[in-house]
Amino acid sequence: MNEHRSVRPLEGKVAAVSGAGQGVGRGIALALASEG
Repeated sequence: MNEHRSVRPLEGKVAAVSGAGQGVGRGIALALASEG
């Protein structure tokens, strides 16, 4: 079984993170932003 894995799996995607001002939401938002 061959799986195609993109080097940038989030390329072309949009994410909406609620509560991104602090706590876990902020951590998720920063992690997603670092991925591009």
